[in-house]
Amino acid sequence: MAKHRISCVVIVSSDGAVQKPVGILTERDIVQIQQLEIPMRSIRDQEVMSHPLIFVHPDDSLAMAQQLMKDYQVRRIVVIDYEGELKGILTDTNLSQVLDPIELFGVLEILQHRIQKLTHDRDRLLPDEHHHILSALANNEFQLVYQPQVNLKTGQIVGVEALVRWNSPQRGMISPAEFVPIAEATGSIIPLGEWILQQACQQLQQWEAAGLPPLEISINISSRQLQDHQLVLWLKQILEELQVDPSRLTLELTESCLVEDVEHTLTQFKALKQLGVSIAIDDFGTGYASLGYLQHFSFDVLKIDRCFVENIHTNAKNAAITIAIIRMAEQLGFSVVAEGVEQQSELQFLYEHQCYLMQGYLISRPLPADAFVAFYRQFSALPLPLDRD
Repeated sequence: MAKHRISCVVIVSSDGAVQKPVGILTERDIVQIQQLEIPMRSIRDQEVMSHPLIFVHPDDSLAMAQQLMKDYQVRRIVVIDYEGELKGILTDTNLSQVLDPIELFGVLEILQHRIQKLTHDRDRLLPDEHHHILSALANNEFQLVYQPQVNLKTGQIVGVEALVRWNSPQRGMISPAEFVPIAEATGSIIPLGEWILQQACQQLQQWEAAGLPPLEISINISSRQLQDHQLVLWLKQILEELQVDPSRLTLELTESCLVEDVEHTLTQFKALKQLGVSIAIDDFGTGYASLGYLQHFSFDVLKIDRCFVENIHTNAKNAAITIAIIRMAEQLGFSVVAEGVEQQSELQFLYEHQCYLMQGYLISRPLPADAFVAFYRQFSALPLPLDRD
């Protein structure tokens, strides 16, 4: 899955020369199996592999495929011939992009046409978007906001995560989900990332000058930045120029960063660690990487994605996965930060299971720098909303 960047695989049994599908194994299944330490040989299709397996034939209509997905509440079905041999797999995304009653044999041609059109549009628009991002950077249209990170043991704010926002005079506030992928595709993420790091380090100095204690700061790094050979050099220069202790800086990487040019990534990791910065793996359990990567990369922090934290006190699966992550991180010597904490009951669950670092709307939304100073002073004088007895 990591190599081909896919979200599932079809498990088949061989009957002579015919390969018959018996189940579908998804990314989430694998994460759950690894974290709960279930031996692969003991897995049954009834437990994790899309059971019962739903199928259609190549000459069935898309309307029939959509109805089957709706009836069985599944997101994937397989296509087999009349001898039971696997011919392909259909997802709800495939079906939502074509119109009934187009037959299944036409799906590939339609998708190829759409991919060609999207590629053409991308090649036509990206240069303009690249120019817009660089112009916005020159015109100071980007700004950083800071989400507090709290230590539940002490009840104190110990750090922040720096997040970038784009306030365009023409288009208003633009979501990072919209402009960051474009910046990565065009290479604009390199100068933008350098600006983010410089601004964040300067902000640490300004907060200290305003009387705040030394805080730690986390900054997201994209795969494009990680592959940049100049990353460590300009990072070192910024830290030295601004006299920021490297131990106060954490670089957050998503799992997808790890699967691109692993050899170079390992080299970058070693150089960054020698520099003294901490490295966190962000949104753990939701990307392409497997637990095997934790053996090769010297992470300092593991961030639990909010999809596992949400309703953790009532969702048994989320609770089991989160507890497994916390215990695994403890054994590997990682710190753990829970993201997206929005309810007091979620906070209480994390505290009871020895996850003491957290961020989320329960404490605060991301704040502009000045607002963070006011929030910090108010918050530090208040008891954390948690019964420690």
